[in-house]
Amino acid sequence: MSSMLLEKVPLFRPEHIDRQAVRAFVGEYTEQLQAASARGDNVHQLALDQQDAVDAMTANWGEEDRLLFSRLYIEELNAYADTATDQANAMNAQATRINVQAAQDASNVATWISLIVFFGFVFFMIKLFKG
Repeated sequence: MSSMLLEKVPLFRPEHIDRQAVRAFVGEYTEQLQAASARGDNVHQLALDQQDAVDAMTANWGEEDRLLFSRLYIEELNAYADTATDQANAMNAQATRINVQAAQDASNVATWISLIVFFGFVFFMIKLFKG
C-alpha cells in the first residue's frame, strides 16, 4: 500500500483497540477500495497491500493484542461484506422488479395490438362478405 493511503488510515496502538476504532479503520480501508474500483484500479492488489500494511502495523504487538485486533478486524470486514451483499441483493431485487414490470407492460401492449389487429381483421372480413 502506498504511504499516501496509510496516512489516511488511523494507525492503532495496542492500548487503543476497541470495536468502534476497528470499525472506523475498516471503513477507511473499504472507502479506499471503493474509490480504487471507481477509478478502475486493481482492487485486489490494493486489498493485498492493505493486508500487508495491517500485518506490518501489528508485527511488533504482543500476541494478545494482535489476536484481539485480528478478531475485531475480521468481524468488521465480515460485517462490511454482509452489508455490501445485502445492498447488492436489494439492487438486484429492484432491477428484477423493474424488468418484470417492463415485461408485463410489453406483454399488455402486445395483447392490445393483437386484439386490435384481430378485430380489424374480423371487421374487414365481415365487410368483404357483406359487400
